[in-house]
Amino acid sequence: MFRKMLFGVMIWLKYHLETGKAVSKKSFKSISANYNKLQGSQAFVV
Repeated sequence: MFRKMLFGVMIWLKYHLETGKAVSKKSFKSISANYNKLQGSQAFVV
């Protein structure tokens, strides 16, 4: 459970740093799905 929560925080941090947008519980599911589509060192598209 801790590992899953930590992974979620890391996705949130990456998204926030790259886009500057806030993450909510409502938007996290779609952000997580987009993260899973990224290849290696790709960044989120603003």
